[in-house]
Amino acid sequence: MGAEVPVGQAGNGPSDYQHHGLGRRLIEAAEEESRDRGFDRLYVLSAVGTRRYYEASGFQRADPHMVKSLFAARNPS
Repeated sequence: MGAEVPVGQAGNGPSDYQHHGLGRRLIEAAEEESRDRGFDRLYVLSAVGTRRYYEASGFQRADPHMVKSLFAARNPS
């Protein structure tokens, strides 16, 4: 999936890790893995404060989860 990242390494706080596309890449990897395994939807249990983030990635609210169809053309959510 990519390079290893040390856990607990000293940094300057969240700004060292946020807004660098890591979350987007994790979502894309989860989508690809789910498709490869034959799943047609991806569900995420998200906090209220992160819903906009997931909506921007194509997820829709399905309380208490966020859901994204992985094969939108064949199987709309």
